[in-house]
Amino acid sequence: MANSRLCSIPSCCKKHYGNGFCVAHYTRHRRYGDPLIGGETIKAPPPVTCTVPGCGKKARGHGLCQSHYMRQRRTGDPLGSNRREAKLLKWIRDHAEYDGDGCLTWPFHKHPVAPGDTYIEGRKAKATRIMCEIAHGPAPSPDHETAHSCGMAHEWCIHPQHLRWDTHKGNHEDRIEHGTSNRGEHNGRAKLTAADVRAIRELRGKATQEDIADRFNVSRRTIGDIYNGRRWAWLD
Repeated sequence: MANSRLCSIPSCCKKHYGNGFCVAHYTRHRRYGDPLIGGETIKAPPPVTCTVPGCGKKARGHGLCQSHYMRQRRTGDPLGSNRREAKLLKWIRDHAEYDGDGCLTWPFHKHPVAPGDTYIEGRKAKATRIMCEIAHGPAPSPDHETAHSCGMAHEWCIHPQHLRWDTHKGNHEDRIEHGTSNRGEHNGRAKLTAADVRAIRELRGKATQEDIADRFNVSRRTIGDIYNGRRWAWLD
């Protein structure tokens, strides 16, 4: 019986697979153009990163990472939106001049706090922010936020005439006025109510902070923060 064909690389002795190489050398040859790259004497080149600025992911094809490569195939642009993102952005643009009565509710994915996000020119942003940019121009500064005159952000309102640019402080004051702020007992992680805090203040000097903390099932530090105005300072 004739001997089985072996890999053409000297001292390899593995069974031939293709193009004169065993599986390992054949794979290296296809991947790097050299069957010895990745072996003991020649180190593999460092992973090539995606050529899209700021991406940093490992390149998978044509100098692009998997996500940018798929966008390139679908849209002809590695920064192009996928079909879902294009659908969301089209809906926003179609309603940028909406002036109907009442709120305009975001009809897609609903985030627990604000309308869902989408992409514009490869940049991820909240749908409300994109609507505000289209309807009212760019934000005055990167620190400005979208604020709702209707107070219905929690109901996913995206009405262009209900949106405006405001500072974080102004936006927070709006939420307080509309009763939608998550401060105090409205915060899902709050252990105390406004009534509890008033009772704690009444106990100051009448009991130790350790005893008060045990009574309200909080830490001594929380009691100290309430007394020093680091927590619940806004409460009358």
